[in-house]
Amino acid sequence: MKSTPSADSRVFLLTVRAPRQRPRTYRFDEERVSVGRGNDVSLDVRHTTISRRQFHVRRREVSAGGFAFEMLPEADTTNPTHIAGKPAGSHLLRDGDVISVGPVRFRFQMESRGVAASDSSRRRAVLLLGGGLAMTGLLFLAGPGGARPRRASAPREVVVFHPAAAERCADPAVCRLRALEAHALGQRHEARLGASPDACYRAVQEYRRAESLLRAGGLASTTIPDLGANERRLREQCTQEVGDALFRLRRAQQAGDTERTRGEADLLVRMIPEVNHPLRRKVQGVKDLLPPGGKR
Repeated sequence: MKSTPSADSRVFLLTVRAPRQRPRTYRFDEERVSVGRGNDVSLDVRHTTISRRQFHVRRREVSAGGFAFEMLPEADTTNPTHIAGKPAGSHLLRDGDVISVGPVRFRFQMESRGVAASDSSRRRAVLLLGGGLAMTGLLFLAGPGGARPRRASAPREVVVFHPAAAERCADPAVCRLRALEAHALGQRHEARLGASPDACYRAVQEYRRAESLLRAGGLASTTIPDLGANERRLREQCTQEVGDALFRLRRAQQAGDTERTRGEADLLVRMIPEVNHPLRRKVQGVKDLLPPGGKR
């Protein structure tokens, strides 16, 4: 008779793998973690085979100080959930179990008490699955007077790049010239990567502007070689860098380190030069609420 799988920690990890994508690992300590495609789940996976609510993992106490994690597919999912290649209903997860939905794989790992997850495990990283660009992340906002940070019950989606506004241009020759100018400006910003926090963001915006101008003029995207590939590469890099900075900000707030929190908030504000960007406004709010002086 098999023993009930258990762990001495309330924490587990899910590693997400999809075709042509880098694996991403997420760390959870909630009682119930929902997985699906949308803003109302704990882990938002943008892939066409994932239902809006696909499955959830819940924690159950099975012994004094020990916990088991149970996976249950959602009743309204249209895509089957498998474990070890077989359709799964309610299933008590063991360390190393792989949950699969179509080509997407979720590897379950239990984290032992006293063993800290690596930074890559804790990071709420970018998901680029099925063409969707989203970043799930926890943003810990300092309360009034520098009170302890409050945590949302589930990760929220933070979009770094909004849909680009269409450029107006009627004459194809003029459109091409303006697109080339925007591309050249994007290259100048890209050359400043590492030297200026906002360089990545500005380069992406100029590349996107060049693409928009080409479309407005009815010109092929190949008019400027590798334009689309460079925009996508930099967009992913920018979003990852913002995710890393958000993670460091979270850690600084958890540690109660005012100066480090202020430094990470400053960096994030400089990384996103768009003044009215929702994320920038939230980070600026964190910064404004910080008390003066050193470590609290």
